[in-house]
Amino acid sequence: MSRSSYTLIAFGTGQTYGKGEEDFLKKFYDACSAPNIAAEVAQSASRSQKSYCDGPGLAGFEVEGHTQTEFDNIIKWLNGIEELGVTNLNLTGFSRGAVTCIRIANRLNAHRNSLEAKPDKSPEENALLSKLKKLDINLFLVDPVAGYMAKSDPEASVIPGNVTRCISILQLHEMRRDFKAQTLGYLHVEDPSKTDFTELPMYGNHSDSTKEKNAKMDSAPHILWGMLYPYLSAHGTEFNNGVVPDMAEYKAKGTPWDKNITPKNLLNEFGRHHAQEDAYEAYGRRRNPVDSLPTLRTPRKINQHLECYVRDSDFFINKFERELFKISYPKTFNYLFEMNRFDLRSPSTSASTKEVVLAEILEMQRESPELFNYLVKKNKIGQVDLSENSLGNPSGTPLLESLSVVEKIYPDEFPCNLEEPIKLNEAIKAIDVLTQSIVSATFCYQKDKAFHDVFKKKSEDAKAEEIRNKVLEIVKKGCDLGLGSDAVFAHNAVKVEILDHIEKEAFTLRMQGSQSKLADSLDDILEQNGRSKTSAPENQATLTLIRAGFKVIDEAIYALGTGGFIVGGVLSAVGILLKDIGDGIEQSLPKKSGNNENPRGIRENIFLKIATGFIGVGTIFKNHSGIATLREGARSKLKEGRDAVLASVVAKSDLIQGVSSSPKSVAFFGLPADNTRASCGQKFGISQSLMGGAA
Repeated sequence: MSRSSYTLIAFGTGQTYGKGEEDFLKKFYDACSAPNIAAEVAQSASRSQKSYCDGPGLAGFEVEGHTQTEFDNIIKWLNGIEELGVTNLNLTGFSRGAVTCIRIANRLNAHRNSLEAKPDKSPEENALLSKLKKLDINLFLVDPVAGYMAKSDPEASVIPGNVTRCISILQLHEMRRDFKAQTLGYLHVEDPSKTDFTELPMYGNHSDSTKEKNAKMDSAPHILWGMLYPYLSAHGTEFNNGVVPDMAEYKAKGTPWDKNITPKNLLNEFGRHHAQEDAYEAYGRRRNPVDSLPTLRTPRKINQHLECYVRDSDFFINKFERELFKISYPKTFNYLFEMNRFDLRSPSTSASTKEVVLAEILEMQRESPELFNYLVKKNKIGQVDLSENSLGNPSGTPLLESLSVVEKIYPDEFPCNLEEPIKLNEAIKAIDVLTQSIVSATFCYQKDKAFHDVFKKKSEDAKAEEIRNKVLEIVKKGCDLGLGSDAVFAHNAVKVEILDHIEKEAFTLRMQGSQSKLADSLDDILEQNGRSKTSAPENQATLTLIRAGFKVIDEAIYALGTGGFIVGGVLSAVGILLKDIGDGIEQSLPKKSGNNENPRGIRENIFLKIATGFIGVGTIFKNHSGIATLREGARSKLKEGRDAVLASVVAKSDLIQGVSSSPKSVAFFGLPADNTRASCGQKFGISQSLMGGAA
């Protein structure tokens, strides 16, 4: 099949092509064999072209101009090529360059929508619209950072529906507050059914995956090199002589870079990546006064929610690593992480005997020693010997792993052509997409705050977290049907259970008179999955008035309890800053200096003691002068009282509207067991026995 491709490499803040140190993006741009769109050859409308975008300055003022320039170049390219075969647009960027890629995709989507809405289109406009509709857009984003003022900009925070695939790399050990990434809560996928989107956490700070920093931190760039080359190649980018670009190596060099990229090689690199975690974390904690605003450093919140990105997050760092394990050592993975469940997609490498699994583990020990050592370190296996049974019982979750990331990177390597395995694969991926949608919706709700409420939790913050955790629990538990059940049915049953829970929570919010965006987001997910949206009760106005009255009281309690809290917060911040300075000094000092066995003691003896004092005094102010504990306790009790009043109003009204046409398989939602409850159940298609009423 004939193919046209346009490849854009967008650099990060302060990066300029041809100047400065070499990195991962410059190497890939040079290796791309297509002519530059700006070259004279562009006038001949070459089917494949490339372009680079220099990074903006620190303030990011150039981002708008760069976005428009690249948008114009892409439109120029589309107008110049014939509409034949596959047309790929591959956008790769780092930092603000990654966000520029997102902006370009949004601008192309807006232009397509504008052309569709135009009543009298010229033949040229019709031709361009046809090409835009068929354009296969692929994003590869390396730690996308929009900057303080652009995080919530719709053009920078939405992956539009015209994007086919998107991989986003997120660095776990970046701690500078002005380097917050576009991730859960700040990045929204417009249509999960159209865009195959995956976020992949990695160890290291903002730029640690783009080049080798030193000999102890070279695994991250090795992994990214091994991902980006097949990803771009699979979607139309052509490279000089068809070989992987050279590594941007650290001058002292670490482990030699093997251009023979195979899943097993990459998986072994992940084993090395885990072994280098401490080095990456230490580098992220270092202080460099010239590379960031003078603000306190704090770990990214992604570290608190790794279970949202990958199953078995205590072992795997991201979903790609997990999938590489499944395709590289399928019997071992199936036994350790999938309860040894039979997998229709790989019948010969699932539900294996211990002897067969042990044989594969010995193979792993020879081929991927770093991975083997990591398994031993994590107590997943013992020092394996066929004469000694060092495997326990099968473990993990009864849900099988999808191969959605592998399919994006190696689309032709692992085909699934039989009807039943295809059905199973679709059922597994449907759970991934649904879970991701719910996780994204709940985080976006919690993060989307008005400026004057930026330090307050939203009204349904606890509910959003509760919904997210429950869904993750359902996924982890799998289905109660047992491992011997039909796998397609079992995975579909998990999806139904998740949707039932979401519908229950959306209905509960409506019955409490909530008009929060959380309920709207849950309704959108229900609709995307073939269910009807919930609707407000007829006495919505009464419920809204009750909620408004309680909100006024809540605001008063918050205001009264915040004065001393602010004072305490300032003192605590000073203490944390001093501790942070001490950490930086400690990192820069040698472990030994002459006869001094502990030159780093300056932190313990000076900064740490002073910092501890400030933090302690601040805590006293926050917890006592600011009555923070009493404040939050009062607000919690107030919320309980509000919900009780709302439930009472709902129970007495019998004015509830039906919200779904499909029967449910869940118990009812906790309303009183009276005639109102029964009538609601009938409207919802729920039997009285499920609701706890009379038979």
